[in-house]
Amino acid sequence: MVRALENKYEELINNALMELRNRTDISQLVPGAKARSLLEIVMRETGNAYTSFSQELLGAFVRYARGDNLDMIAELFGVSRKEATRNEVSSLSKVQKFYVTNGTFGSINNGNSFTIPAGVKVRNRSGDLQQIEYTLTEAVTCNAADTEAYGSIRSVEFGPATNVGAGVLVEHDFSLYADYLNESLKTINIEGIAYATERETDDAFRFRIINTTLASEQANYVAIRTAALSVPGVADVVLDEFSRGIGTGAVYIKAVTPTVSEFLLAAVQDAIDRAKAFGNFVEARAPKPVGIELEVTLNLLKEMTTQEKADLKNNVRDAIYNYINGLDINESLDVALLQRQILGVHPNIKSIGTPTRPIDYLYVWKYSAAEDNRVRREALNGYTASNFERIVVEFTELPDGEDPIRVKV
Repeated sequence: MVRALENKYEELINNALMELRNRTDISQLVPGAKARSLLEIVMRETGNAYTSFSQELLGAFVRYARGDNLDMIAELFGVSRKEATRNEVSSLSKVQKFYVTNGTFGSINNGNSFTIPAGVKVRNRSGDLQQIEYTLTEAVTCNAADTEAYGSIRSVEFGPATNVGAGVLVEHDFSLYADYLNESLKTINIEGIAYATERETDDAFRFRIINTTLASEQANYVAIRTAALSVPGVADVVLDEFSRGIGTGAVYIKAVTPTVSEFLLAAVQDAIDRAKAFGNFVEARAPKPVGIELEVTLNLLKEMTTQEKADLKNNVRDAIYNYINGLDINESLDVALLQRQILGVHPNIKSIGTPTRPIDYLYVWKYSAAEDNRVRREALNGYTASNFERIVVEFTELPDGEDPIRVKV
């Protein structure tokens, strides 16, 4: 942030008035006098020029530079500002799947294969508050004997507003197959797509410029951290030195979506491989997921309409999702804070649950000691994360279509 600059007008006008009194015969210097008015005009413009000059001078320093000035300073370090990007995934990554739940592609098209052309849109559910659209960039061939096929997609808009978690892109506008009235051709993104970024802000760019020298040395803490953070889709990282002994380290990734995709893991691994020292082993890892499943009952102060209740339940669900999925790596789930988040959604919420059991039930899903499967256990008092765990809303262990966060009124 550019510091506030002192306005020199008062100092300039006082000095000028003193000079006139001491060195000239002009005596009519009261406010409104001709000499005083002319002097005020000149000193006001001089003061403005002084301020502008000071701003330009400070703009030559990284700490105070903004906009174009910061871009020009960055050129001296050989770096440039990152422009806004949009999400794009290839069919080879097997993320956006087209499939049928019963039979094959042929069974929904009179026994024939069909092709979904480039340009077809896939999107989130129609009832969601914010509509997010992606476009197929290549045609997808659905062979009659197959049950699934994968497409290459790209977001229509730029920026992180198009980032989506797994299971969000579930609608499409393709109808050129025989059974389209029954909507038997399904689609879903089986991994999160969260690589799009906004145009780099001045503060973020300034941080990167300041650390350019350290990062260029390679193999140090700053170099590894900066390399990992430079990958679109990474919100933050936690470094674990000596994770497997001397000469090793681990970089735990906090993605902008609740889960870390294999694509993001590979991208971060590639970035840190270019920054690590020869002979050292530094591994990109996803934090251990601890899934949350819960149900809560809202007690109201006064009765609401059916639509108002539905809206209230959706808003409470959103608040719970935002709180849980916003938790950092190794950050614990605080039930008291969760209650405050819920109660703050609407003034008509009197309380939740009962005095002795505010949360109807709360389960955590986590890996067993042998780490060969995930088990569910009750955790009404919350959960203390440790050992590079990240608490998120659970999806993978529940049946398709079942919401892990349930709200009743």
